[in-house]
Amino acid sequence: VAAELARLPNPEAGTDAGERTPPVPRKREPVPGANTLKLSEQTVASVAEGLKAGFVFTPSTDVPLGELTLLVRVPRKGEAKIVGFAPQNPEAFEAGAGQRIGPDGSYVMFRGTPAGVQPLAFDLTVTAPVRATVGGSCGINLFETDIGAVATLAP
Repeated sequence: VAAELARLPNPEAGTDAGERTPPVPRKREPVPGANTLKLSEQTVASVAEGLKAGFVFTPSTDVPLGELTLLVRVPRKGEAKIVGFAPQNPEAFEAGAGQRIGPDGSYVMFRGTPAGVQPLAFDLTVTAPVRATVGGSCGINLFETDIGAVATLAP
């Protein structure tokens, strides 16, 4: 997945010290019988840094997922910046899982292998209300979400 992400064109390529924002993954049809993750819950809450959005992805089967890559982007030139991202339960992933927030706060990329077949929850913290783009592997097709209203949102 990482090699494919690197090859995709990126219209928002950065110029700051050669930094490039990772491209948003293209929608792929799931492999028949493969386990996929679907957004099942999203929450938004006010926090000291701004807003915290919670995302819960539920697996479609009991087949192990393999490595998960998740990419969240916000507009580069907008007011909102990503200042935090983490799994709600770090023990849900094998050792070596981690994330990288871009130096300008416009994206975060997470990679990790789930330790079992279970719902996977993540917290994303942004400095201001924003429309974020989310995509990834394991059947997480590209979607946009407004992070601004403090409420529980339907997927």
